[in-house]
Amino acid sequence: MKSETKDLSHSQSAIQEFFFTYIIHPLNEGFFGFGIFLAILTTLKFLSFLFGMSKSFNVDEKDLILSSVGFLCLFLIDILKKFEGHKN
Repeated sequence: MKSETKDLSHSQSAIQEFFFTYIIHPLNEGFFGFGIFLAILTTLKFLSFLFGMSKSFNVDEKDLILSSVGFLCLFLIDILKKFEGHKN
């Protein structure tokens, strides 16, 4: 009976570790990349408005779509690093 409980807790621990390693952590990295990209785009748009290069300051859906590139880049980099680490 105890061995079954031990095996079950071990498998739950392995599932939790897999979930955190391959889903939660890469998603966190992706959202960080999204935020960095969006912050850079917003700052550059604001500076161009401040120095008179642009007549208005606005953030539209194109900026959000472009920021998703940052999400994808950091998400994929983190996933690929995890797979590279398991190759050895």
